[in-house]
Amino acid sequence: MKILVTGSSGFIGSNLVNTLNQSDNLIYHFTRRENIEHTIDIIKPDVIFHLAANPLVKEDNIDQLMEDNVVLTDRILRAMLPDSRIIFASSATVYGDCEYETQYDESAILLPTSAYGYSKLASENLIQAYTLA
Repeated sequence: MKILVTGSSGFIGSNLVNTLNQSDNLIYHFTRRENIEHTIDIIKPDVIFHLAANPLVKEDNIDQLMEDNVVLTDRILRAMLPDSRIIFASSATVYGDCEYETQYDESAILLPTSAYGYSKLASENLIQAYTLA
């Protein structure tokens, strides 16, 4: 199986790559210096672990945050092959502020309180929209 990991230089991505490298799969890394559409076209991955994102929750430059998080997700989705899968790393920030004891599950209310939270929620919604197509 061919696996593409975006965000492979981050903490989670680098640990994922280390684990995946112990398998018989072909593992590819994506960096921001590369063109994601070209990378997907050349590799034709079966699975994309989409971990790449601008992680700055308090980012002041909303345009850059949306470009790094939402637009990149959209570009990946547009370039993917019909039978490939995406595994997306979102964030608890999509739920907004909460009390310490609160536990989340898929039925929790989504009320981001930061642009970062909204960018992750927008990416989740894009992925859901593509599954309907």
